[in-house]
Amino acid sequence: MVKISVITTVKDDKKLFDLLKALEQQSFKDFEVIVADASQNKLLKNNPKLNLKYFHVPNMRIADAFIFMSNKASANLIAITESDCIPSRDWLKDLLSEYDNSKTIVVGPQTFPQPPHMTTPRTYGNFLLHKNAFKIKHDTSLTIADDTDWFMALEENGFKPKFIINKALVQHNKI
Repeated sequence: MVKISVITTVKDDKKLFDLLKALEQQSFKDFEVIVADASQNKLLKNNPKLNLKYFHVPNMRIADAFIFMSNKASANLIAITESDCIPSRDWLKDLLSEYDNSKTIVVGPQTFPQPPHMTTPRTYGNFLLHKNAFKIKHDTSLTIADDTDWFMALEENGFKPKFIINKALVQHNKI
């Protein structure tokens, strides 16, 4: 069984291929990648360099896609990033090194190109948590701030965010 399941959603974003290339270069190797693609047309066929599970789920909301992917995950630890993110080479190793227990949410830093700064927002861009977190109910009908709503629900249910700033960096290429 793999130690980490990396999950990401995508919808009509060719930047996904840059994310997959960065995941191929990870120093930590014991992981699988699960992609939920809400595009009208399939973006991927397969990727022989990664342990990849690809699901074409047209029109599925992001929050629902994360719950769906968590049910497909082989690992109990789940790392989440977005399709337009590029994780550092040691991203998974660094997130795992900060994980304490099943109530820990390791939140890694993200850089954004515009404006140039570093931040640790509560987004789907860079974090690691236990699979049980996906059982926490939140408003999956939201089309904006669903990530913030989920983090608030997690904290209300005893999950503790652990923010790290000097490692596990993800370049978030939102435009």
